[in-house]
Amino acid sequence: MRRKLLVILVLIAIAVIVAYATSSGKFDWALFGKTLKDMNWLWLIASVVLTYVTYLIRAARWQVLLEPLKKIGLETSMTATLVGFSAIYLLGRAGEPFGALWLTRREHIPFSASGATWVVQRFLDLSMLGIIFGVTLIFLELPAAEGRRQLGFMRNFATVLIIALVAGMIAMVTFRSNIDRIVALVPFKRVAAFLHGIAQGLAFLHERRSVMMTFFHSSLLWIVITLQFWFMILALNLNFSLLAATLVMVAAAIGSVVSIPGVGGGFQVAMVFCLVTFFGVTTERSVVAALVAYALSYLPTLGIAAIYMMLTGLSLKDLRGLETT
Repeated sequence: MRRKLLVILVLIAIAVIVAYATSSGKFDWALFGKTLKDMNWLWLIASVVLTYVTYLIRAARWQVLLEPLKKIGLETSMTATLVGFSAIYLLGRAGEPFGALWLTRREHIPFSASGATWVVQRFLDLSMLGIIFGVTLIFLELPAAEGRRQLGFMRNFATVLIIALVAGMIAMVTFRSNIDRIVALVPFKRVAAFLHGIAQGLAFLHERRSVMMTFFHSSLLWIVITLQFWFMILALNLNFSLLAATLVMVAAAIGSVVSIPGVGGGFQVAMVFCLVTFFGVTTERSVVAALVAYALSYLPTLGIAAIYMMLTGLSLKDLRGLETT
C-alpha cells in the first residue's frame, strides 16, 4: 500500500511538469531550476505550516456545522476534510463529495445531511472569497495598464457575485425555515426524505451560537489562506504586496473550479493570466510560478493525508470503496 501511494504521488508530480513542458512546446528548464533553487525556504516553510492550519480550521468548522446532527471528534472531521481535498486533487471536481461520503460511512450520518454541510462550507468559502475580492479591488492599484482597463469589469463582477451570494444565503434560510411545507408538497417519498436530510444539514442556521461560530471560523480560515498564499508568492521571489497576492489568490481560486485530476489546469491558467495581465510579469516566469505554486498547494495536502493513512492503516482500497457507499 505504501509503495503504491508513493508511486501515485511521484506520478502526479511528473504529470504536472510534463503537462506544462508539452503544452507550450518550449519550456525553459533553466528558469524552472533557478526558480526552485532561489526560493526563499523560510517563506516556503511558513506557507506550508499555514496550509496545515487551514485544514485544522476547516475541520473545526465542520464540527460546528455537524453539531446539531451529531457530535464528532476533531480527528474525525479532520480525516473527512483531508479525504475530501485529497480526492479533489487526485480526481478533480469529481472528488468533491468524498469527504461527506466518508462521514456517512463512518458516522452513519445521512449523505443528504453530510453533503449539505459540505455544500454550506463551499458556499461560505465562496462568500468569503467574494468579499475579499471586492475589498481588494477597492484598495489595490494595478501597475499594468491592461489590468487597469479591466478594473471596472472586475468590480462589476465582484458586485454581482456578492449579490448572488447574499441571495443564496437568503434562499438557504428560507428553505430550512419552510422545510415542512416544502416536503408536504412533494409527492415522492424518497425525494421528500432527501430534501428533509438536506434541511437537517442546515440545522445550524437555527442556532445563533452555531451561526456565529461558523462565520468566525470562515473569517479566520480565509485570513490564514490569504497569508498562506502571500507567503508562497514571497517564497517564489515575487515581491508582491498582500493586496496584490490576494488578487492572484482570488484568480487562482476561481480558476481551480476547472480541475484536471492530478494536474489542476484552471488554477495555473488563471494565475498566469492574472500575473501577466494585471502585474506585467513575463509569461515564462508566470508559468513557472504557477506550476510551482500549484505543487506547493497540493503536495502538503497529499503528504499529510499519506502519513495519516500509514498511521491509521487506511488504504486506497478503502477510499475507492467510498464510491459505492
